[in-house]
Amino acid sequence: MKNLLKSRRASTAIEFSIVAPVLFVLLLGIMEFGLTMFYDSSLNLGIRTVARQGVAQGYPVDTGQAQIDNIMAANLGGLYNADPAHTTFIIRTYNNFSDMTTDVATFKADPSSLFNTPTTLPPKACAGGGVTPAINSCQNGQIILYGVKYKWGGLTGIMSKFIPPYLYSFSIVRNETFD
Repeated sequence: MKNLLKSRRASTAIEFSIVAPVLFVLLLGIMEFGLTMFYDSSLNLGIRTVARQGVAQGYPVDTGQAQIDNIMAANLGGLYNADPAHTTFIIRTYNNFSDMTTDVATFKADPSSLFNTPTTLPPKACAGGGVTPAINSCQNGQIILYGVKYKWGGLTGIMSKFIPPYLYSFSIVRNETFD
């Protein structure tokens, strides 16, 4: 018995069995935070790209959401989920920046509340008559807010207490003159 207690042959395996779960959880936590940062950065890049195209070209009413989904999918490395239960877009117009104060205050109080009523822009009548098919056309000089709410919470759920359930990204632009 004395020799068995002095033996250190299995001590490495016992120490590893105690320390390994902590190290694996720590490693998975680091990966979760890294993926969250990647998704947040990718959402920001995607929504800026969506806004840039909206300012320069507008989006057709009938295929605009498909174009937006394609842009977002290209920026999220194939991990983008366009399902409305997973992703919510808003596009809002304002005549000037002071008109946005109510929405900004609402967002500061509860970020999800801004997405309770997703909006898309209807075609607007252009000066001189007629209706243009682009959802941003004939809104020269208006402020447009593009926003996305993306359901996240992490992949494994190990760090769910520390990772937000939703990621948000916004881009605010002033429309250019359309020809």
